[in-house]
Amino acid sequence: MTLSGRGLFRLAAVLLILAAAWAFVPRFGTESNLINLLRQACLLALIAAGVSLSMLVAGLDLSIGSVAALSSCLAASLIVQGHAVLGVVAGLAGGALGGMLNGFMIAKLKIPFFIMTFSMMFIIRGLAMTYTQGTSIHGFPPSFTWLGKSFLGPIPMPVILAAAVLGLLHLLLTKTTFGRITYAVGANADAARFSGLAVDRTLIQVYALSGCLASLAGLVYIARLNAADADLGMLWPLEGIAVAVIGGIAFSGGEGNILGLVLGGIVMAVVGNCVNLLGLPARFQDFFIGFVIILVVLVDHIIQSRSKAVK
Repeated sequence: MTLSGRGLFRLAAVLLILAAAWAFVPRFGTESNLINLLRQACLLALIAAGVSLSMLVAGLDLSIGSVAALSSCLAASLIVQGHAVLGVVAGLAGGALGGMLNGFMIAKLKIPFFIMTFSMMFIIRGLAMTYTQGTSIHGFPPSFTWLGKSFLGPIPMPVILAAAVLGLLHLLLTKTTFGRITYAVGANADAARFSGLAVDRTLIQVYALSGCLASLAGLVYIARLNAADADLGMLWPLEGIAVAVIGGIAFSGGEGNILGLVLGGIVMAVVGNCVNLLGLPARFQDFFIGFVIILVVLVDHIIQSRSKAVK
């Protein structure tokens, strides 16, 4: 089975999960629930976008939640003063700067990506807590909250934003030199370097983009809640990894389609939504997500083994 075939398997699995939820979970098919489900799925896909980019270069960015928290708090402090555009720009720039620092240390100083981003997760979270002094920032003007609460027709704005971002990322990764180098670095960084590709520069750009995307997800999140604090995004790295793996992004690097994050986000959102609607304890959500991840990885392994056998 080809890579496109694996994508069809994921699509079929998602449709099966949706059909089962629609048939057996009360109130799942109501309009309000489906809108909330779509909004949550797209936010999860947006959260996973940065993690997925780092996984494509055979790395990982564990600092996305902390980067989102600090950049969102920085942006919020400007937004509540009436500087919505400046706040958004500052938040995105702060996220990109944090990601760029990760990429520089990984590419130039050869610090392992796990150690670097794991350390930055704590450092940046500490900066966010120091900046906010344990308080939340709230009371945003409508000029900002529309980002998380408004609709374009029947479609929530976060869904439109996530679709636009994922679409642009897909084009960036499939139609540009940057995208081709990203996949080449993930497949074999040494071979890419010997071929004369700008491996270090690409790593820095990927992690900078990861930080920027984390900040964007954070801005959408606080616009929806109308509040920002230093605890934002505590579980985002784990949720992002789960969405990416379910969506077909390989840990080994150089393989996966960014559009698959939509399917991963839907699976995660549906599981959480069904657990809530059925009144089950929250721990059951973790159990089911873990089971789905293992199942997806196992099926992928079987498909790859059969493909190699055929060849």
